[in-house]
Amino acid sequence: MLRFITTNTQTNSVLLCLSLWVLFLSICIFGTTPRFGAIGRKYGRSANIQMTTKHSFIHKLYHFNYRPESYETFQQKYVINFKYWGGATVRAEASIDGDVAGIGFLSDSAPQFKALIVFMEVNVKNRTILLASWFRLKYPHIAHGALASSAPVLYFDDAAPEYGYLSIVSKDYRETSKSCYDVIKQSWSVIDSVASEENGLAILSQKFKTCSPLNKSFELKDYLGSIYTESAQYDAPPKYPATLICNAIDGAPRGSDILSRVQSGVVAYKGERNCYDTGEFSRPTETDQGWRWQTCSEMVIPIGDDGKDTMFQASPFDLKNFSRSCRSRYNVEPRPHWILNEFGGKDIKLVLRQFASNIIYSNGLRDPYSSGGVLESISDNVVAITTDKGSHFLDLLPASSDDPKWLVEQREAEIQIIKTWIDEYNVLRMIQTSKAHRWAR
Repeated sequence: MLRFITTNTQTNSVLLCLSLWVLFLSICIFGTTPRFGAIGRKYGRSANIQMTTKHSFIHKLYHFNYRPESYETFQQKYVINFKYWGGATVRAEASIDGDVAGIGFLSDSAPQFKALIVFMEVNVKNRTILLASWFRLKYPHIAHGALASSAPVLYFDDAAPEYGYLSIVSKDYRETSKSCYDVIKQSWSVIDSVASEENGLAILSQKFKTCSPLNKSFELKDYLGSIYTESAQYDAPPKYPATLICNAIDGAPRGSDILSRVQSGVVAYKGERNCYDTGEFSRPTETDQGWRWQTCSEMVIPIGDDGKDTMFQASPFDLKNFSRSCRSRYNVEPRPHWILNEFGGKDIKLVLRQFASNIIYSNGLRDPYSSGGVLESISDNVVAITTDKGSHFLDLLPASSDDPKWLVEQREAEIQIIKTWIDEYNVLRMIQTSKAHRWAR
C-alpha cells in the first residue's frame, strides 16, 4: 500500500496525471506468503475521514509496453479529504482496496501540515505492493520522499535470510511464553500422529470443530500456522494477539493434552464459534489471485523454514517446485532476480548511499517481514527507524490513548523528518524563484 504527500498547490487535474512533487508513505500489508494464506488487517482502528469526496477517471491498464491489451482501461478511483487543507501540502493514500478509515498517520498529522489528503487506488494485478521507496528511487522528480513502513524490500533472492520470516514469528512466541512455544512446536507431530490413525482425521475434525471434515492433516496445520503468523505479524497493543493465544494455551485446565491446549488458543483468537473454517486463509479470492500472480512473476519472496530454529515443521523454499506451480496456475515463469536487479539490494548500503535520499524505512522488530527490511540508517537522509516492540504497519495506524510511549515517539520522529524534507524543498523553491525573478529583470 502506498501513500504520498505533495508540496504542490496545483489543481486536481494535475493530480490525476501525477505531475507532482510527492512524499510517499508505504505499508506492506499484503500478508500472503508462499506457504500460508492471506493475512488481513487485525487492528480495527479508524481514522477521522470526514469531508471526503469520491472520484474516478478512465486510466490505461499498463504503461510499460505497447501490446494491444496494454491499452485496455479501468476506472481509477480516488478519494479527497479537504478538511485540513490550507493550500499547500497534499498527502495521498493508495490503495482504496484497503480500509481508508484504517490509515491514521495521514489524518493525524495533516492538521500541522495543513494538508489535502488524497486516497488513490493502486492497481497491480488487483493487489498493492511495497511501492514507496521503489517509487522514490525510480521517479525522484515526482516523489520528494518516501516513508516505507514495514516494507521487506530485501526479502528477495538471497538478500535476506530465507528462514527470517518464520524465525521472527517463532521468536515472538518464544519471548511471549516459552511453554506456549514448546506446545506449538510439539503439536505438529502430534497432529500427524493422530491423522495417521484409523479415523484420525475425523478425530481431529471433531477436536477442532472444523466446518468441513479434514481430508489431510496439512489442512489443519496450514490453518494453525496462518493463525500464528497473522497473530505475530499484527501483535499490537492493546490486545497483543500472540499473548492472547499463549495465555489460553498456558491457561488450559490442568492435565489438558497438547491438542486441547492448541484448540484453546484457536478459540481465544477466533472467538467461540459453532465451527472453524480451516480454509479461511487459503480460499482464493480475487485479491489473493492477484497477489499470487505477482509473487509468481516479479515478486518471488522465498519464505521457507528449516525446522531447526523455529516452532514450525521444516518446509524449505523450493524454487523448482514453486516455478512448476506458477506455470501450472498462471502459465508464467517466476523471475526471482528481477526485483533486486531493478532496484538494487545485493549491497543495499552501498547502492542507496550512492544515489538515494529522503527515504525512511520504519520497521517493528516483532513484524516477521522486518527480516527483509532495512534496519540500519544508510546516510543522513536514508534513515532506518526500528522499534523493538513494534509490529506490522503499526506506526501508520490512527493514534490511540492506548499507544505506548515508544510508538508515540516513533511517529513524532517520522513527522519531524518529513517536515525537514518539506522545509528543505520550500527553501530550494524560494531560491529558484528568486533567481528566476532576477533573470526576468
